[in-house]
Formats: sequence, structure tokens, C-alpha cells
Amino acid sequence: MMFSVLLDSLYFGKLVSTHFNFINFNVLQGGSGDYFGRRPVAEYLVYMALITGPIFPFVFLGLYKDLKIHIQKKIFPLLFSVF
Repeated sequence: MMFSVLLDSLYFGKLVSTHFNFINFNVLQGGSGDYFGRRPVAEYLVYMALITGPIFPFVFLGLYKDLKIHIQKKIFPLLFSVF
């Protein structure tokens, strides 16, 4: 992440953190609905299937099992991985 901040800062000529700007705009300011739109969950599954190709069933199964384990243990590392 520091490498990204360094490259972006060199390009823009000032200290820039695109990760912070993304979180700030989409989460703190609530702008994600305006920029990305609002779509049904099924549409995101279709996009994931198109991106992952033939391994989609395995990706989906892995995500399902991981989420199930984390719900049982009441820990949510995905929330912390964003920050």
C-alpha cells in the first residue's frame, strides 16, 4: 500500500492515498450509490462468474464455507481487510 501511495503522490505532485479517497467517497460520504449504482445481488454473482470463468463454482463454494465458519465464530475479518 505504501508503494501505491508513493507512486500516486509522485504522479499527482502531492501526498495522495487512493485507498483512503476510495473509502472516504464510498463509505464515509455515501457516494457509491451514485457512482456504481444499485444492482441486485444476482447481477454481482453473474459478474463474478464471468470474471472467474470455469472455477466459479469452487470460488463460490469457498466463499460460502468461509463466511459460514466466520459467522459461527462471530469474527468478520473481511471488514478489517478493507482498512
